[in-house]
Amino acid sequence: MDPPFRKKSNPLMMLMSNWGTKATFCFRGLGVIALAQLVSQTRRIVSIFALSILVLPVL
Repeated sequence: MDPPFRKKSNPLMMLMSNWGTKATFCFRGLGVIALAQLVSQTRRIVSIFALSILVLPVL
């Protein structure tokens, strides 16, 4: 027979591991959002820089 404390700790461990995977997905999603914002900022800066290079010789 299994001791009763093993049965009590099992759902808690399952809940903790489930929360851990959810937190990992959440942090991974935040990293993807931050990366997308960084890429969009970089593209904006590069486009402004390219436009200034194209416009300055005309002036």
